[in-house]
Amino acid sequence: MNIFGYYQNGFQGEAIRILVSPCHTSFDILGQGSLQTRQFKEKLGILLKQMDQGKPSGIIQLEKKVPPQEIELAIILSLLLQRNHLLSNYETDLLVMGKVNLDGTLTGEGSLLDAPGVAKTKGCSLLIAAGARHSNIPSLAIEAPTTLAEAFALACRFLLRHQGMGPTLPQENRSLMRSPYEVDPFWGIVGMEATRKAMVLSAAGHLNILLFGPPGGGKSMMLHRLPYLVPPLCESELRETERIARTAIRKIPSIEITPDMGEKDLIQGEPPLVSLAHNGILTLDEIAYQKPNTLVSLRTLIDRRQCKGFPCNFLVAAAMNACPCGNLGLSDGICRCNERQIAAFWNKVGSPLLDRFDLIVPVKNENLMVSNLTSKTEGLQHTIAEVRKQHLGRDEEDYRKLLPLLNRCRHSENLSLRSAISVCRTAYLIANLRGKDIVMKEDMYESLLYKTYSLDNPYWYPR
Repeated sequence: MNIFGYYQNGFQGEAIRILVSPCHTSFDILGQGSLQTRQFKEKLGILLKQMDQGKPSGIIQLEKKVPPQEIELAIILSLLLQRNHLLSNYETDLLVMGKVNLDGTLTGEGSLLDAPGVAKTKGCSLLIAAGARHSNIPSLAIEAPTTLAEAFALACRFLLRHQGMGPTLPQENRSLMRSPYEVDPFWGIVGMEATRKAMVLSAAGHLNILLFGPPGGGKSMMLHRLPYLVPPLCESELRETERIARTAIRKIPSIEITPDMGEKDLIQGEPPLVSLAHNGILTLDEIAYQKPNTLVSLRTLIDRRQCKGFPCNFLVAAAMNACPCGNLGLSDGICRCNERQIAAFWNKVGSPLLDRFDLIVPVKNENLMVSNLTSKTEGLQHTIAEVRKQHLGRDEEDYRKLLPLLNRCRHSENLSLRSAISVCRTAYLIANLRGKDIVMKEDMYESLLYKTYSLDNPYWYPR
């Protein structure tokens, strides 16, 4: 979905496309002077407070350098729609003209000028023109709100009413609009068989997963493929997720926590940021560099599964290097870290949080000359969905019955009860992926490999 601001340039108008990138900690308009940006941010803060929409946040980029005050209504609507997750889920384009007063009322030109022609040229289906007199234009809806809140409500209603509308393609060409990852989640990935299997287990069992290893091994790339592996939400999950997000949901919810975000960023807003990942994925790349309070809060949220009265049951997907210098695990690199430094690095994440990861997976740089180039992915998503159904039909009592088998299989691993249940849960999933309903010793041995890392043994390569 695109939002354009109408900018009067001489006696002609033009549409300025507004691009919004989410940023939960700051606000900026790229290419604008600091004074203009600061003045706009102060005004925006006042208007958002009136609408109970929190503090200004996000990165704005204008297709053409124009004074932001000239298209401020369009910019503010873009931020509000992005904040409510309406920009990425719809194909209908909007053209917006008008300015906003400090009390939230709108002012406009009083006439449409050439805005309808500009809107049709850009393929827009809705023209929001503050204070404009009503006009009937074929194939173009025109709304004339008088307040910012009314303009936002009109835009939301129009998008929800026209959900899914866009350029009509022949049936045989619709697949061209799909991302290749929707067809093959591992599209473009060579090798990495062990990591692939761990990702499949994570998606099928909603298992928290931590990938670690040297830079360039594909950890971040794999994390961003996980939403394409997770089965679609069932009807009840979908309704619950949409109630939280207050909008229609088309994809698995996915929220990324970056190292510059703090504890307050996780729980701010209504709903809180972490609740927007409910029934979906919470991603933390470079987890070792997250703020300590953020990781403590994350650990609490994983256990409680709610925040400020909102549910937040999510799959945690994280990645990190194996040591401070990053070279541990490189076949042609030299790790300059001693054991104490490596242990201190992992202690940043901490044993309590590590214990809550079901799958801790080393990711090594592979020799592409000998990697498998013909991995089969046909029917993979269907297989994951079937294993997921089997998984949902089990409870903790089923896993406790496997504890005697676990005790016979493990050697010196000291596992908490949480970790032991996690190993049994993973063993069941491994068996189901083989098409079996009974967990064998080899399934349990394989499952234990995902939990054998400890701070006492940070050198994770086989000796």
